[in-house]
Amino acid sequence: MKSTKLFVAASCNVDARKCGVALIRQDHNEGSLLNETRKSARYKTSSIHEGLLNAVIYGLQSVPEGSEITIITNNKSLHESFSKLLSRWRMNGWKKTDGKPITNKEQWKNLNALSENRTVQMTCETKHVKGGLFDQTSELAKNAVSGKFENGVTSEEELNNAR
Repeated sequence: MKSTKLFVAASCNVDARKCGVALIRQDHNEGSLLNETRKSARYKTSSIHEGLLNAVIYGLQSVPEGSEITIITNNKSLHESFSKLLSRWRMNGWKKTDGKPITNKEQWKNLNALSENRTVQMTCETKHVKGGLFDQTSELAKNAVSGKFENGVTSEEELNNAR
């Protein structure tokens, strides 16, 4: 069976209002690696959550509908929001339990729509191997903050167009 893993990471320079995002996409078939793609970009934002959401959206858009996807992040808030809160927000009209609108509403709505035609799960890795894939993804995000980009995506405009 074919499956895809998306490793997503973000790094922000709050003072400069720049956020670097990165993803490593791995396509597998029966456990064997078929393809690996690395992309990174920089956004004008001080929100690491917005950057991560944009990376996840870009990654999901690159995978055909009907695919099985595992998103790997080290961000507990993103993981909890996706795994536990997304369906509640959708049912509450994209509002929190206190009635206030959720932050990054349009990105969450887009992520929800992309997830409807794909089997998506998200895992949170708080411990990762030095030099491993998640460590490499984090390094790509840090480099993107300073304008050093990886394959394909070279600016925030390309990722923005994917939203």
